[in-house]
Amino acid sequence: MLCKTYPLGTLEPYKYVVILSQVRGKILLSRHRQRMTWETQGGHIEPGESCEQAARRELFEESGARRYALRPLCDYRAWDEQTGEGANGQVFAARIAELGQMPESEMAETRCFDALPENMTYPAITPVLFERLWADEREEAVLMGTTNPAKVRYFETLLCGLGLRFTTPDALGIAEEPPETGCTPEENARIKAALYGQYARRAVCADSGLYFDALALDDARQPGLNIRTPGGCARLDDGQMIEHYAALAGELGGRALAYYLDGVAVCADGRVSGFSATREEARASGFLLTDEADARRVPGWPLDSLSRRLDGTSFLDAARESSEDIRAPYRARLRAFLEEALR
Repeated sequence: MLCKTYPLGTLEPYKYVVILSQVRGKILLSRHRQRMTWETQGGHIEPGESCEQAARRELFEESGARRYALRPLCDYRAWDEQTGEGANGQVFAARIAELGQMPESEMAETRCFDALPENMTYPAITPVLFERLWADEREEAVLMGTTNPAKVRYFETLLCGLGLRFTTPDALGIAEEPPETGCTPEENARIKAALYGQYARRAVCADSGLYFDALALDDARQPGLNIRTPGGCARLDDGQMIEHYAALAGELGGRALAYYLDGVAVCADGRVSGFSATREEARASGFLLTDEADARRVPGWPLDSLSRRLDGTSFLDAARESSEDIRAPYRARLRAFLEEALR
């Protein structure tokens, strides 16, 4: 038996799907009830099914996977060297965050392996497909653990020139949101990175706290880590945030000195590392939050419409990254951390 991989969309129509599954960095294989050998999840595409629908069905039936990120990897063809007879299929990569009870199926059990075992059901096929996966993973997109498009753009710009690609939870079909139970921005970023790191080889997450110099840290009006849920209210959308913080700035005299305190974390191959801005860095980039909203909006950064630099210019009058020269040393330190953590 011979096997060869091809770019996606090369070999339509497809007969099979194969899923290459990993759980916390280990290879997940299944054993058929009638065999003592190990194999990937997969099988025939049923009439009316798309390749992805078949892959999700087979993955659940043969492993019990409940929470996972699934992406198409490549096409493949396996054929008999003597007769030339074979079939085409599509290969998917799955990173599984949670395994549940495996339903009744032809599979007897699953097991995690550090490397491919010797007793494989398809020894001429499975290693070829995993070699393709491992080659792809070296170029795999970094998962930005946020639903905020502005944060994605910020990190894309910060890491420009490193040859990285980026993806998001929405693009991978990840609906789960991490709890933000940390006491600091870095702690929350680490919690997020640990969760999203189950779905990707590398994940970057960030969190911020907003602080007003005129308010004591224990003042109920101090947003801190709860920028979108100040005072424990329901989560505010962009418009509601502008309304809330404009009113707060009004209470503080129409404009108030404020600063953001940032925390960032990376999960790479299951290892989480964190980074924090210092209070000095945060205060050095302080700004004025006003009660007069600019009509312009930046989706994901609603408070930019209320924010002015200390010289009186609006945050919206120049590119966010290029205009904040005072933050250049902080951004250089953050980029150095990310380069090392994502290596």
